[in-house]
Amino acid sequence: MNNLIGNGRWDYVLVYLDDIVIFSKSRDDHLKHISEILSILHEANFQLNPDKCTIMTTKLEFLGHTITEQQITPSQDRIQAILNIEEPRTLKQANRFIGKMNWYRKFIPHFADMAAPIHRVTNKTKNKRREFYWGPEQTTAFHHLKRILVTQP
Repeated sequence: MNNLIGNGRWDYVLVYLDDIVIFSKSRDDHLKHISEILSILHEANFQLNPDKCTIMTTKLEFLGHTITEQQITPSQDRIQAILNIEEPRTLKQANRFIGKMNWYRKFIPHFADMAAPIHRVTNKTKNKRREFYWGPEQTTAFHHLKRILVTQP
């Protein structure tokens, strides 16, 4: 898809796998950009799913983010899903939690420092993975990361 859209359009098109986001500074530009991209897709025999298309909107949910003219924030449903995660009792659960948090690290200042206690128990060699230990330091980091995620603007 990236090759199809081509260079020179990245200032108003974002492609991720089979998803395309077209964004513009003005309504007129947006109509031109939509027309151009639709023409390219039509010439390449791409078919769009109308149920997945949202056109001329000022708010968009994309890859777990809510995008508006003013800001990009984590999607509320994803935040709620993270808030519903219980403290990990296994290495797999700890890795799942830190992976979800890592997706939103740009919204958490000093993420690496805050997540370090959890990384210490998840970054085990293959032979030591059975030695999973979740202590007070990890509990504090777990709750702190969740709190920061929901309080950052």
